[in-house]
Parts: sequence; structure tokens; C-alpha cells
Amino acid sequence: MDDLSVKVYKKNNILIACFCLLLFVDFKSYAQCSQLDYNYINPTNELKLKNINCQLEPKTSKNSMRDFILSDANKYKLIVSNSFLWLVPPLIWNIAWGTNNSAQLGFFDGEAPQSLLVTENIFRVSAMMYPLLLPIKSQNKKFKQGLITYLVGSAVYYASWTYLMNNPDSQLSQTTMMRFAPAYTPLIWLTGISLMSNSKIHFSLSAIFIGLHVGEYICRY
Repeated sequence: MDDLSVKVYKKNNILIACFCLLLFVDFKSYAQCSQLDYNYINPTNELKLKNINCQLEPKTSKNSMRDFILSDANKYKLIVSNSFLWLVPPLIWNIAWGTNNSAQLGFFDGEAPQSLLVTENIFRVSAMMYPLLLPIKSQNKKFKQGLITYLVGSAVYYASWTYLMNNPDSQLSQTTMMRFAPAYTPLIWLTGISLMSNSKIHFSLSAIFIGLHVGEYICRY
């Protein structure tokens, strides 16, 4: 082998050695990186990787309305212990006193439009029947707050009726605020039921009903 061949042979060996060294270093680095990745996902390690699935959905009025309608869907259950039980006391009170209340007779002797009466009754039935789908759950975050609101609202409602029936000719009974009290005070105990049930839908139905109910009083005033 001549000198030129020896030089080429040595040069080739050096290149091969360098190439093998690079492969070894790269393989070692890959192995270390692999080991680090494994340590990251190892549940015993303090550093854990979390897979966050982020889905961006544009906030539109359509999506908001859908979420509002479906907000109570997972609560519906037709059982005896539902929120309708909270409506029994005021309903009994209305049956006993509301229809033939002498304090209100002659004071509201006007007539409300038929369309207003029909719409009011639709929302009245909706607000009263919707709690049939909502079971009583004391675990709700706003249950205690709702219970207090319900009790206070019921007391104010019954007190307003009682005062009007016992003192129809008093100066306080002649005020519009007192005469309208049986119309707007139900919103307090209805709000209490909505809070106990954690239902925005029931509150909306109740608010619309009371608004129409007060409108009826204004038309008949």
C-alpha cells in the first residue's frame, strides 16, 4: 500500500470514528430526553404534565339561550318531595282569602285587557307548575339563603293580606303601595323557591308572572 492509500485509509477511519462518536452522543442525548419525558409523566414525581383539552366556542346569543334552557335539565325529577311543596301554603291562603277578599272588592273595579289576562295566566301556571320538576335538595349552595327569603317573603305576603282584611278603611290601606302589596310581594317568596332550587328558569317565569300580575292590578285600579 502506497503512502497515498495509507493517508486515505487513515482519513476514512477518522471520519468513521467521528461519525460513530456523533451517533453515540446523539443516542445518549435521546436516551436522556426519553428518560426525562418518562420522569415528567411518572405519577410519583412532583412535576406532572397535564393534558389540557381546550375547546374554544364563540359566545353567541344562541349558545347563551341554549345554556339557559338546559341549565335545569339535569335536575328534573318527578318525585313527591319536589319544590312544589313550597307553593302549597300560599295557594291554600289564596283559595281561602284571595277570591273573596272584601278589602279588595270595589277598590279594583276596572277591567284588564283579555290578552293581558291570558298571558298572565300562562305564566302563572308555568311559575306554579315548574317546581314539580325540581326536587328539594338542601345541598344546593343557595338553599339556606332561599329558605330565609321564602320565609320572610311569606310573612310579608300574609301580613299584607291580613292588614288589608282587618283594616280596609285605614289610611295605610288606602295607599297604592299597600293595596298593590298582594300583587308584588309574592315575588319575594317565589324568589326564595328559585334560590332553593337554584333555578334561573323558575325565577324568570316568576318575575314575568308578577310583572303581568301587577300590570293587571294597574289596569283594574
